[in-house]
Amino acid sequence: MDDLPPGVDSALVLEATQDVFYRCRVGDESMNTKAVRGGSHQTLVLGGVARELMREIEAAFEGDEERALFCGHSFSAPLITSCNVSGDPLGSITDEDRAMEFMQQRGVGLWVRCPEEVSESGSYPILDLSADGIRIGREGPGLERILRSMPSGAVCDRAAG
Repeated sequence: MDDLPPGVDSALVLEATQDVFYRCRVGDESMNTKAVRGGSHQTLVLGGVARELMREIEAAFEGDEERALFCGHSFSAPLITSCNVSGDPLGSITDEDRAMEFMQQRGVGLWVRCPEEVSESGSYPILDLSADGIRIGREGPGLERILRSMPSGAVCDRAAG
């Protein structure tokens, strides 16, 4: 993509920083599809066994991309949702009992969990990527570690929003 910050403009650099949502502009602000809102697509890059699983799924989908979903761009990863209601007054679901209740209420049939222990709970950070730099769209667990892995000067706005 041509609209990524210098130093963060390859898949290898982006994938090296894990456990973060990246929000990328893939079309103009009027573009809305099942995968794009206001011209942006958001993707979660996980580490550990979850990333290994996603690599296998991505390889299986390669060549089956639906370019119309991504404003003409080629993208073949699966679309997955946490089913969360944005802005829920109770906040992020961070415990198993609440997650199980949420799943049962909404008829969710698959729960993917990782065996790794997480020291912090909460929603993953969101980094908005654009040609002029990285903006923090949401603070979250591991944000300082993630920012340290970014090229010097890439983060242009520390204010969460």
